[in-house]
Amino acid sequence: MIYADKISFNRGDEERLETIVRINLHSDGGEGISGWYPKETINDWLHRNPYTIEVDIAPNPKLVPVDHPVKGTVPCQGNT
Repeated sequence: MIYADKISFNRGDEERLETIVRINLHSDGGEGISGWYPKETINDWLHRNPYTIEVDIAPNPKLVPVDHPVKGTVPCQGNT
């Protein structure tokens, strides 16, 4: 499984999800994923591989891609 455990925002604008710049990912399996990735790269990945990244904070919602108002990701409310 791939986990998102940190996010970085534009400096001085940490209140809005639209200002997320990068997301730190790590994996506990053989995916070999570790490090900071641009939110647009993660968005593209999630369009091709839905529900494959979880937030590493309980209740561990899955990330889903969003394309409006900006390209990025948000936690899935239903944890599908």
